[in-house]
Amino acid sequence: MTDPVLDRLLVAAARRDRGADEVWPAAAAAIELLWWLDRFGEAGELAETTLRDLAAAPGLLFSQDVPFDEAILLGAAAAGDDPGAALARALAIVPAETVLGKSLSWSAAKLPGSEPHSLVRGGAPAKPAKPLRERDQALADRDPSILSDPEQSRLWKAAHSAGQYEVALRLLDAGGAPTRWFIATWLAQHLVEAGDVTRASALLVAVLPDWIPYQAWDIVPTGIVLQPGLRPAVTAEVRAAVFEQMDIDKIPGVGT
Repeated sequence: MTDPVLDRLLVAAARRDRGADEVWPAAAAAIELLWWLDRFGEAGELAETTLRDLAAAPGLLFSQDVPFDEAILLGAAAAGDDPGAALARALAIVPAETVLGKSLSWSAAKLPGSEPHSLVRGGAPAKPAKPLRERDQALADRDPSILSDPEQSRLWKAAHSAGQYEVALRLLDAGGAPTRWFIATWLAQHLVEAGDVTRASALLVAVLPDWIPYQAWDIVPTGIVLQPGLRPAVTAEVRAAVFEQMDIDKIPGVGT
């Protein structure tokens, strides 16, 4: 199922007879799909080629940071290249004052002594848990199964904000589920760390309909495949659900 989709994206990304704004969105979508197919090196090559070929008339390309900055960083690491050298090549193309230029510069400055995965989405270390606010603690002290939907929603957000994994787990045990994708991925990572990969995967599938794409080219959620700590939860069931909901026809330069 993914091969025809990827082929269409790569064909559109290779066009050089159109303006950049009808080319780079296809490249961005292809990069994200390549990540899901565990082809990080190819994603990095596509990112570098796109930046190089469209640099003379980039349109809005340099106003984007993701996924191009992440693709270059992780692609180099996956291919056995020097990530610092890959970032330097990109910075030789991208103006430093642009959104993408600033992001590449930040990664280049942070890279020495850092793992590349720590510099992309979801890579920041978890913050220590802190106490819930009094009102939220009052909700946490109640039986989660009798909380109203608004109360559960508030408690999900509070648990995530405070890093209170046990509170979130009690909500999940009571049959609830967060309606925010970023909360689901946070909880899924804790479940993976606890050895409960099956439950983590089921949670991701259940909350996938609540995932909100960043832009039209954002056809798959990426954080869960960028971070090694979450990748065990990306089972065949998760992949099937994600691939089923992909829609590339709205991507500029692809659907026309």
